[in-house]
Amino acid sequence: MACFWLFKTKGNPTEVNAQTKQKAHLGKIGMLTLYLLLVIQFFSGVYIYAMDIIYPFSNIDALGKYIQENKFENTKIVGTTDYLASPVSYFTRLPIYLPESKSMGTFITWDTKRLDGKLEIPEVFNQMKSMVEKQSAPVLLILSPELKVLKDGSPSPFEEGDIAEGIKMRNLAKIDKDCMEETEKYYLYIVEKK
Repeated sequence: MACFWLFKTKGNPTEVNAQTKQKAHLGKIGMLTLYLLLVIQFFSGVYIYAMDIIYPFSNIDALGKYIQENKFENTKIVGTTDYLASPVSYFTRLPIYLPESKSMGTFITWDTKRLDGKLEIPEVFNQMKSMVEKQSAPVLLILSPELKVLKDGSPSPFEEGDIAEGIKMRNLAKIDKDCMEETEKYYLYIVEKK
């Protein structure tokens, strides 16, 4: 737009020759293009603003609200995938256990201690088993993506079952409303001793 403005204002306005006629013609095309771009920007802005009102950016607020309403603030929480689960600590005001780095934290430290890539569910279950065995209270597990098991040859959501000897897990809730950040879908499970 600045280039168009400079092009339009450069030159002597009293001079009429072939070059100024060409500038005038280009000026009309340029103005039409400018108006078209402004109209497109206006409607795009209205659309994006409407989507921002209709859909939240993230499901983390709904997850935090669920944790607070169900009194899980003081429950030990384990969250994987770590970058999706770590914002929960904002609502609990306590660190959560992040299996990728095998440590408690309120945020992720991107260092060599943290495992790059996806952590396999059996490894998460091994860490959960040792954690549950050390305490008597249940542990809240936040998974993203959803845990699926094979039933009759097709994958279906995990409902309830044993994850290790003496340790059971059951599906508690899912927070997977439509939002702008499509990866933020949370699946909550309670893990406890039998």
